[in-house]
Amino acid sequence: MRSSICLLPVFLLTSFAAFARAGDESAENSDSAPILNQLPIPVPVSSESDSLPQAETSVQLGKVVVTGQRSTVGAGQVSTQSQLGVLGDRNVFDTPFSTSAYTDELIRDQQARSIADVTDNDAAVRSASSRYSESIGYAIRGFPVYGGDVLFDGLYGLVDYRDPALEGIERIDVFKGPSALVNNGASDTAVGGTINLVPKRATAEPIDRLTLGYDSNADSEAHLDIGRRFGADNAFGARINIGGRVGDTPIDNQFEQAGNGTLGLDYNGQRLRASFDFSSASRKLLANLSVFLVDPGFAIPKAPEASSNVVDHSSYFHDHNTFGAGQIEYDLLDHLTVFAAYGHRRLAERYKGPYAPEITDAGGDVNIAVEPYAGGDDTDVARFGLRGSFDTGPVAHQLTLSADGYWDREEGGYATDDTLTTNIYHPRPLAPDVPNYPDAPNNYLDSTRRGSLALADVATAFDGRLSVIAGVREQSIASRSADPSSGEEQSTYNKSKLTPAAAVLYKLLPHLSIYGNYIQALQSGPTAPTGTANANQIFPPLVASQIEAGAKVDFGIGGMTLAAYQIEQPSGITDPSTNVFSGDGEQRNRGLELNVFGTVLPGLRLLGGYSLIDAVQAKTDDANQGKKAVGTPRNNLNLGTEWDVPYLAGLTATARAIYTSRQFYDPDDSRSIPSWTRFDAGARYAFVVNQYRLTARAEVENLANKNYWSSAQQGYLAIGAPRTFLMSLSSEF
Repeated sequence: MRSSICLLPVFLLTSFAAFARAGDESAENSDSAPILNQLPIPVPVSSESDSLPQAETSVQLGKVVVTGQRSTVGAGQVSTQSQLGVLGDRNVFDTPFSTSAYTDELIRDQQARSIADVTDNDAAVRSASSRYSESIGYAIRGFPVYGGDVLFDGLYGLVDYRDPALEGIERIDVFKGPSALVNNGASDTAVGGTINLVPKRATAEPIDRLTLGYDSNADSEAHLDIGRRFGADNAFGARINIGGRVGDTPIDNQFEQAGNGTLGLDYNGQRLRASFDFSSASRKLLANLSVFLVDPGFAIPKAPEASSNVVDHSSYFHDHNTFGAGQIEYDLLDHLTVFAAYGHRRLAERYKGPYAPEITDAGGDVNIAVEPYAGGDDTDVARFGLRGSFDTGPVAHQLTLSADGYWDREEGGYATDDTLTTNIYHPRPLAPDVPNYPDAPNNYLDSTRRGSLALADVATAFDGRLSVIAGVREQSIASRSADPSSGEEQSTYNKSKLTPAAAVLYKLLPHLSIYGNYIQALQSGPTAPTGTANANQIFPPLVASQIEAGAKVDFGIGGMTLAAYQIEQPSGITDPSTNVFSGDGEQRNRGLELNVFGTVLPGLRLLGGYSLIDAVQAKTDDANQGKKAVGTPRNNLNLGTEWDVPYLAGLTATARAIYTSRQFYDPDDSRSIPSWTRFDAGARYAFVVNQYRLTARAEVENLANKNYWSSAQQGYLAIGAPRTFLMSLSSEF
């Protein structure tokens, strides 16, 4: 019965794809026999990136619009364009910040199912959660990055912060370091970096692509991607993506069902550019694999089998995320543009059953709570501004004034009904002991309001060899907690702060640049806890700051970047001698990053890098001062390769190695998890059958089926994913 259910979305999407093609008036060779009615010999296609026509694309409406040949390197894996919020889309080699931009080609070729799968290519980023959890977290430059730090087309608060679907995404941009100036400052945790999802747009050539996929334990998926441009000069565009996934995952007891649909509309006129995106996604997960807490007083147990699971189908998670976003810009004059954007999101989620396992002894015994939870979230985000360009003598300026607003209302509740026991090495069925599920209580109502005004200038001189960015953002943070039944106010916060930034880039040679920057991130200030001498005192926002210097080399067919940085993040501490609470605590991360991407030899491509981080507790209120920060590995190495096999055109072999060094679990550095290395391998084959372009892909992740704790970020243990087989077949019809 389950296998029939798994094939249902495949059948529906295949039928829809056939219908879409039949109705396409522009389809050629309409009298040719359908592919399923013939058994022709496949014709291989060269796997070099220039063997297949590169689609044109319109990149990022509502800021800086670039229409034309898409700019990528490394067979389309990495884009040379990256979105910098208020500064618009910019070439990564001309940007005085550390950024990475991963394309839809990479997402498809690596069969990525989440953002974490994509950032496995980046040494500066590590996943901070178990791979098959209901919620995916990250760490960038050693600092936690939560789902709320993921933007959609430059706007906060729209995508599902648990684990957003990627079917409608054209590019994933990773900005490394604080970003208060370039982004709208709506995040409260974006110290190490931010992730931005750029939506797909219709290309100059029609797109009709169907992908069917399968992984180790009967988790089947299907994805339909259709795009068209129409109207005078192809000014109007529409892109539809429908995806679904259902079946057992590689984790014991776990069953997943997910579906999503996206619609992207755009208009690219002479003076007016506009876009609208709509997305609806739903996900159900039985036997959610959570992160682990570990009690003090004993050595951290070794990791269990990667496929094991301490919970069963009595653990249930369901969420539904829907949002719409529109952006528009209009050229008032040749050198003056007005722009605006608005988005609204509604999220509803529900959790019941065992959750939050806590390891209680060295033998792997676990206490696990039974927690009903239900919550809802309404978010609105808006932007309005002006962008103008002018010259002052030999210096060209692009000046941007932007006002941003963010409003969020959360309501929900949770409770702990019971605590069960099991063991990480010998899990037992929990369902017989799980009590009947009561409705989750409605015990919180929180609202957040953030507003900001930013002014930024990008000045260039010496024929573009020198670029200077300077700007400031004034931000205000207001939050309120209330009793949901009475509406009685329980706590409030309302503060504001200026966050300046400056950056410079100079091209020593046409393809060699050096750069430096100073930029900040803003966090809500803490409140002095009960028991301190200044209890309940509300502090102004805390400002994290970064100083960075680096170099970038553009080889044309690839690139390399080198960056050295220091990030200082303040935190709240209590002086042990005076018992006065203050915001004078600090974690300091100093790091060195090397990134390489692109073609190194004909038919051979590299993608990866190395990250060295010295993360210390620089200022604390106890004996931990000077000790290493929790959950931050000192050395990270990612190296992926692609080799176009010369003996068979269209065949590409792939391999990747990921290394993460030891991570401390406790603030006193008394316990740690060991280093780990993961190896992946795969292949893809591109060929043509009766004018249909097909690509078959196969990959094995965690080739050695290694058991390991993958992260100790924030004092939570995440377990690495087991050996996973991925297969897919894509058809462009």
